[in-house]
Amino acid sequence: MRPALPRLAHSGFGESPMGTELAVSRVPALRDVITFAQSPGDDIRTRDLKAMSTVTLLVIMGLSLSYWLLPGRSAFSQTFDAIILLVEITGLIVLYRTRSTTALFYAFVPPYLALMAFFVTFNGSTEGDFMSFMATPCAAVIVLGPRRSVPWFLLCLVTMIVLPLIDPVLPRISLPSAVSPLNPEGLLFHSPWKKPIGPVEGIAFATVVFVIYFLFRSVYMQLDRAKAAVEVEKAKVDRLMHAVFPATISARLQESTGEIIAQTHRDATVLFADIVDFTPLASSLPAAGVVQHLDRIFTLIDTLSAKHGVEKIKTIGDAYMAVSGLPDPATDHAARMAAFALDLRDEVHAFQREAGNHFVMRIGLTSGPVIAGIIGQSKPSYDVWGNTVNMAGRLESHGQPDQIQVTTEFAAQLADRFTFSPPHQIALKGIGTVEACFLTGMRAVPDGASATGGA
Repeated sequence: MRPALPRLAHSGFGESPMGTELAVSRVPALRDVITFAQSPGDDIRTRDLKAMSTVTLLVIMGLSLSYWLLPGRSAFSQTFDAIILLVEITGLIVLYRTRSTTALFYAFVPPYLALMAFFVTFNGSTEGDFMSFMATPCAAVIVLGPRRSVPWFLLCLVTMIVLPLIDPVLPRISLPSAVSPLNPEGLLFHSPWKKPIGPVEGIAFATVVFVIYFLFRSVYMQLDRAKAAVEVEKAKVDRLMHAVFPATISARLQESTGEIIAQTHRDATVLFADIVDFTPLASSLPAAGVVQHLDRIFTLIDTLSAKHGVEKIKTIGDAYMAVSGLPDPATDHAARMAAFALDLRDEVHAFQREAGNHFVMRIGLTSGPVIAGIIGQSKPSYDVWGNTVNMAGRLESHGQPDQIQVTTEFAAQLADRFTFSPPHQIALKGIGTVEACFLTGMRAVPDGASATGGA
């Protein structure tokens, strides 16, 4: 019974999901052979290039092996075929050990071309051995790039021109090892079955090399430019996605196959901030002035939200909504939002003095369970819902100018790090009477401690 060979995860030669332990054993599949030189960090292009290189080497090895096994060939020819096989096997080993197609190219191509040049002088052009000199410049474009491929193109072009010129002056050499039924005298370069290379044929082959190389190089460079343009546009889309959505949600959207993105968060903090009496203020300004003022103040808030690890959800007119503790959970979400709210109030004061306006923020925030997810198809948005959202909105709309209104439950969990006003009763529309207070400041903390540490 033939024993099963061990197969590692993914390629048959990499690590298994359990680290260095072997996965379930089985006979390697063809895919394992083709991808044996790939590494986990390879991008798609590198993986494809390695697979293509492996397949090309295996095909060439198959052809070389078939020549080596042909009956009636001389000992010299069989030895030559064995040397070519050895070079090809060495190429596979280099590819596997280095995981580099560049290393493979420099290890395999020079000796292979030298052997092919000798074989053309030995055999003539009867068996298509010129193909190596036509394919090498194209391979150099793919592996080394257009610029570094030029010397290889020139080398192959010159070879096509020079080989026909040296063919008539090759010495008449007889070797016992070259004796075969078709070459009874064992002639090395002038065997009876050799088809000599003429100058016209050499020029024709050189022209083919020239045309193929420049066509291939041109197409490759156009594809490369197109790929670069796509990458630039993708980078723009990525930046826009990260600006509109939280990083975790942005990544899921780009990988999404139509799944509904929604999650329940047991505990998060929601904040609403609104510019008091903005409508009458806006009516006294030109349209450009209104937009400019809103842009400056919301850009300021965005900067503060990034500083405190708070996620902006949206702006609604002159109102700003943010959350903390989602989509990535955080134990200090309440403290983060409290510090953010205090900084926001102080920065708006500084903005008032700088701009000479009378902008005043009214802020409300609280913690509790929320539902978050993506809604919409043509213009998707990330939003949050639930009683906690409603409560935060009501605390803001029923609050006082230049004040940060919170529930007494929220104040109780942060009483050791922040200061609050005495509690007061307030009637909230759609909710009823609740006990609330104002967040007034941050307590002094010992050196090395953080007021926004874990709750």
